[in-house]
Amino acid sequence: MTAERGENLFKFKSSVWNNTLAFSQSGKTLAFASHDCELHFVEFSEETVQSLSKPKSKRVNYAGNPILNGHFINEYTYIGCGFDNVPLIFKKQSDGNWTYEGSMDPGFNSVKQSKIPNNAFGGRTVFFEGYESTVGLTLQPKDTLHQNHINYSQPYVTKPDGCVQVLSTCDPNGSIYYWDCEKV
Repeated sequence: MTAERGENLFKFKSSVWNNTLAFSQSGKTLAFASHDCELHFVEFSEETVQSLSKPKSKRVNYAGNPILNGHFINEYTYIGCGFDNVPLIFKKQSDGNWTYEGSMDPGFNSVKQSKIPNNAFGGRTVFFEGYESTVGLTLQPKDTLHQNHINYSQPYVTKPDGCVQVLSTCDPNGSIYYWDCEKV
C-alpha cells in the first residue's frame, strides 16, 4: 500500500473464509469468526500497536455451526449468532483464554417436539427428524425461538460506556427477538 492510501499494519488468517469481525468497546480485543466453526480472539496492547508486532490469535473451537455475526456486549463477553439459530455466549476467563459458555436461548438444549405424530405416515419419520446418517450424525431440531439462522444482530440498548444491555436478532423468516444482556 502507498502512504496516501494507508498502511497495512497486521494480517490475520484463518483456514477458511471469515464471516464476521468485531472489536470490543475499548478496541483492545478483536474477534473474528471463520466458517469452520472457529472463533478467534486477538488482544491488542499499546506496545504491540506501537511496535507493529503482530499479536497472537487465540482460537476457540465450539461444537456448533458457523457464526455469521456477533458483538462484544462488554470487554469480557462476546455474543455470536448464525446457523445455530441462537445467540452463543463466549467469555474471557481470568487466565486470558476465551471459552464457549452456552446459549442465551434456553430452547437450544431442548429437542423440538413434532406437531405431526410419528404414526401419521405409517410410522415413517416426518422430515427425517431423528435421522441418523452412516457417519453417526443425528438431525435433531432444537426448540429455539429462531426457526432459521440468525442473519443479523444489532445492539438495541447500550450504556454510555458502549456495553450492550439489549441485543436484537433477526432471521430470514421475519422474526425479530430482543435479548437481555444484563443476565449474561
